[in-house]
Amino acid sequence: MTAIPWITFEDKIVINNEATSTLNSVTRPMNALSILGPARMGKSFLLNMLAEKPVFQTSSAPAACTSGIDICPEPVLFSKKIDTYLLDLEGQGDASEEHDVKVATPALLVSNVVILHLICGAGPTKTTILNTLKKFMVAAEYVSENVDHYKDLFGHLHIILRDCPNSEEECYNIIFDKEDTADLNKSKRKAAEERNEIRQSIGSSFKTSRVWTLPKLDIDSEIKAPERHRKIALDNTKYMDKVGEIRQYMTGQLESPNSLGGQTLTGPILTSFVSAIKETLESDAPQLNPKSIMRTILEQKINGLEKETLEKAKKLFTESERSFPIVEGESDVILAKIEKDCEGYLQKQVEKCLNVADVSKDFDLSNFHAQLSNFKSTARAKNLVALKKERDEEIKQMRTARADINADLANDPIRNSCYLAVKILKGNMRDNGKLDLNHGTEEDNRKLQEQMAIERKEKARMERERLRLIEEARRAEAQRQEELRLLKIERKREQKRQQEMLRRQEEEANRQLQLERQRAAQERQRQEDRMWFMMSMNDSYSSYGGGPLKADGTPDMRYKANW
Repeated sequence: MTAIPWITFEDKIVINNEATSTLNSVTRPMNALSILGPARMGKSFLLNMLAEKPVFQTSSAPAACTSGIDICPEPVLFSKKIDTYLLDLEGQGDASEEHDVKVATPALLVSNVVILHLICGAGPTKTTILNTLKKFMVAAEYVSENVDHYKDLFGHLHIILRDCPNSEEECYNIIFDKEDTADLNKSKRKAAEERNEIRQSIGSSFKTSRVWTLPKLDIDSEIKAPERHRKIALDNTKYMDKVGEIRQYMTGQLESPNSLGGQTLTGPILTSFVSAIKETLESDAPQLNPKSIMRTILEQKINGLEKETLEKAKKLFTESERSFPIVEGESDVILAKIEKDCEGYLQKQVEKCLNVADVSKDFDLSNFHAQLSNFKSTARAKNLVALKKERDEEIKQMRTARADINADLANDPIRNSCYLAVKILKGNMRDNGKLDLNHGTEEDNRKLQEQMAIERKEKARMERERLRLIEEARRAEAQRQEELRLLKIERKREQKRQQEMLRRQEEEANRQLQLERQRAAQERQRQEDRMWFMMSMNDSYSSYGGGPLKADGTPDMRYKANW
């Protein structure tokens, strides 16, 4: 199993068809894990150690191994419940910052776990690490949905520091603890405030943040073969224990599937999303809205499934026409069953391909139902035409037979008189005294009466059956209309609930932002008041003769007599 290129970033963004086909076959929920960091720092090597098999290409050469984004074509078993696919990104720093941000953006949006891999032989440098993380914030600004507050845009952040002598707690404090800018000069204060702003944005954009340190491997600089490096790592118990700890911790975060724009992540969803943002990322000022993009993608896919289902429905209705004519009530039942089966087929296909539990609740299917109803109405009209044609043909045949019989009787006056007398005696004169059947004896007349009685009973039974089927079809149609009405009501209620929830979230976010600004203004006011107090105290103190100061800069009141 070897990684394959997925996305390359040159003048244009190119998506590899092989990787797309591989992902489209993954219909069950999935996760993605991506690794980022400067070039030639061993990202692919670390990813292979986490995967517990050599998947991504590694090299000791000065040139970078990865270009764009590579993907492992088979899932890595972090969790038994969810398949996880690994993404290896090209190293940062070889191209412009804009290029690095565009490479990182799709990986950040789709990954549930994001690894930033750095080498810190002399310990972590907060400026270097935070400037690297700053590129993530530029990617967050691409997402137009949350311009004011980047709340949980991305997955779980893991900063892995290789060859680092410091403890993980020390490294975390260096990177993420807010700096006090009160006693700094203007230039240092500005740099510290920028770092604090990055820290705050990172804390909001990622679900969680964690710092790990990996011990240094004793690898001779003359050893160029990556296979030897892997063997040395496997023999280093301390290194492998830490890799195992990191893997176990990430496994807990990969137990549940990631979501993208409110939809559970699957292979087709992932490929459709990347294809949809391709042109946006190629622009000079990308603006992404994952929910809007996913809504458009789902609507397009559902429209495709609707067309497929309507083609199937058209074939089924056409096949049913071969059995026409059918008794009117019975035909209504058959056509209603075909319509219901097609609606169920669409729901199953949407649930299978897109993991949408109730398509009629979340999406407008009025056009689909209208076309399906049109197919049913057309088939019903054709059945009525066939029934009318059949009845007309029967009447025509009866009239022809009647004319033939009357003609035969007219040519035989004796036979006609005998039959007429029998009919008069039996009280069964029909059609103004003209006989329409060629029976010659009393036994024949008795059998005829019995046959006619049987036919009347059969017609009565068929009429009752027809009425029953018509009533069943009417009830089924009424039930379906009632279900559609209830679904529309529920959809409107759900839309109102979502709008209310979004309004409350927006109000809460604005309130939090206002509180944050008030706290910041109060803090600045306290700093200014303290500074003016210190200045006034120093001026007053010096005007009365001076004296020793305390450690905090205020006058020592024990020497008040010198004032």
